[in-house]
Amino acid sequence: NIPFSFPKPIELISWLLSISGVNDGDIVLDIFAGSGTTGHAVLDFNRENKKDIKFICVQIPEPTQQDSEALSLGFKTIADICSARLKKSLLHYSKENGGNDQNSLFNTDNLKQDFGLKAFRLSKSNFKIWDSALEKEPEVIQAKLFEHIQHISPEAEQEAILYELLLKSGFELTTPIEKLTLAGLTVFSIAEGQLLICLEKELTHDYIKAMAEMQPTRVICLDEGFKGENADALKTNAVQIMKSKGVVNFRTI
Repeated sequence: NIPFSFPKPIELISWLLSISGVNDGDIVLDIFAGSGTTGHAVLDFNRENKKDIKFICVQIPEPTQQDSEALSLGFKTIADICSARLKKSLLHYSKENGGNDQNSLFNTDNLKQDFGLKAFRLSKSNFKIWDSALEKEPEVIQAKLFEHIQHISPEAEQEAILYELLLKSGFELTTPIEKLTLAGLTVFSIAEGQLLICLEKELTHDYIKAMAEMQPTRVICLDEGFKGENADALKTNAVQIMKSKGVVNFRTI
């Protein structure tokens, strides 16, 4: 049961897919996703036709009506309905292919179809943006510079920072990301090691060396990760260690 008024029929979308000639690797886009029928239909179409088609569903967080069944079930927005439906559909198809729980959505070694799902929400940047229109008085500029010492929003979640840096670095949201542990700390490997993103707040020499030995093209670390009396020395050493391993694009944010 879908708590949504007049959802599109899955059969209609599946028929449209069949006459459109979509094939493996194609992406179906629905910019008015509603309850997520298009995504659900793509999953059905893939299963019935042994295809590997991906989908993107876009839905603004439009509030559900006060007296609606959706709100009574805990869905505050139409986007919530869409997300819940797609997750449930993915879990259903995963179980059909031998999965036993939600973790199996990401265990697709023996499956042609990728059952992974990513959900993104448009939001403001997690980084403070410099106001170029501020007064050019020395006191004003100095005060603003001090404000930017802590330039990352304290409310920012690690995953949100990660994906914003991914986009700022020119990668797509679908780029493979692998979470690794080096010298007891976490690092995110982007596109099979092309870029390493470190969001740790207490960096060590061994950790920096371990990242450099992976020989990525680029490395990004949080500036606040260099702490203590030896912070400047550690940062200087980090630059030299990266250069010694051929990592010429090393920066902190």
